[in-house]
Amino acid sequence: MYQKKHFWIVGLITGFFSGLLVFLLLVVLMHFSTNSFSFFYLLIYLLPLVFMGFGAVRLREKFAENVLEFGQAFRLSILIGLLSAVIMSTMIYYIFTYLMLPSLGYRVGILESELISQNPGQSFSEIKEKRNLIHQMLSPLSLSVYYFVINLVLLPFQAFIIAIFARRTNRNISD
Repeated sequence: MYQKKHFWIVGLITGFFSGLLVFLLLVVLMHFSTNSFSFFYLLIYLLPLVFMGFGAVRLREKFAENVLEFGQAFRLSILIGLLSAVIMSTMIYYIFTYLMLPSLGYRVGILESELISQNPGQSFSEIKEKRNLIHQMLSPLSLSVYYFVINLVLLPFQAFIIAIFARRTNRNISD
């Protein structure tokens, strides 16, 4: 059986790097995708699932002698997913607040132009109201909160899936 320190080491390291890589993926997608929505943005929510699986398999194979119960895999996946969401949201807030505010402004400009082109018969007050809504939705604080909440909602489902597939209770004994 593994020791508690191995559980925490695997969970913290995997969760930390998962959060960093998901944030890096978000930045790359924001720079290369000019659409307001792309299916590639779904990768932001699927990448922590990959890291949860990696962490569970890593703990099982390296430290737990090929034995990992459902509850252990579920707790490890929750730890990895939660830390990934915290790191990603923190990075979104600080990087977009201090370093990448112009790129966020560029994204706001694209959405505003799409808004005006979709319905050219709008009044100025409607356009101004929708512009304010876009500015509020794409502020660094609201972006970090949105991504954090969505990751928290998906976290139990992803952890349950990983725990089902990473579980192994029989030990192979060979001479």
